[in-house]
Amino acid sequence: MEEGDKEGAMKYAQKLKGPFKTMFSAGISKCTEGKKMVDESMYEELLATQPKLESYLPVIQVTAATAPLMGLLGTVTGMIKTFKQITLFGTGDAKSLSEGISEALITTELGLVAAIPSLILYAILSRKTKAILSEMERLSSLFLNAFPKKKDLFEQEKPTDQKENDSSLDSLPEPA
Repeated sequence: MEEGDKEGAMKYAQKLKGPFKTMFSAGISKCTEGKKMVDESMYEELLATQPKLESYLPVIQVTAATAPLMGLLGTVTGMIKTFKQITLFGTGDAKSLSEGISEALITTELGLVAAIPSLILYAILSRKTKAILSEMERLSSLFLNAFPKKKDLFEQEKPTDQKENDSSLDSLPEPA
C-alpha cells in the first residue's frame, strides 16, 4: 500500500476474514480520495458491523434474565397447588402434596437450566463482540498511520521525485 499498489493491497484485503475484509476493502477502495475518506469509509464499515455482531445478544440477555423468573413463577404456582391440597385433604396424604412440590422443584430447575447457559453465552458473545470491534478499530488506526502521505501515489504514473514513506503495512498484524 505504501508503494501505491492498490491492486496488491486489495488482494491482501480479500484474503482477510469476516468484517476485517469488508473494512479494509472499503478503505483501500477510497485510497485515491485521501486519508480522511479512507478513515471515514473504514469507520462506516466498523459501525455497520456493530449491529450485525450484536444482533442476537439482547435475545440471549432477556432469556437469561427471564428464565429464573419463569422458574420462580412455577415454584409459586406449585406451592399454591400444594397449599390447596393441604386445605382440602389435610397433611395426611403425602401423594397429593408431592404433586405440587414436584411441580415447584421442576419449574425451578428448568428456569435455572435455561438461565445459566444463557448467561454464560451472553457473557462470552458480548466479550467476543467487543474484542472484534476493538481489534477493527486498532487495525484501522494502524492502517491509517501507515497510509502514504501523498494520495498521488495511487495514480497510474508516480512522479520520480517523490520521497518514499517510512511507514510499512507489512508490520500490520493479522486480525484475530
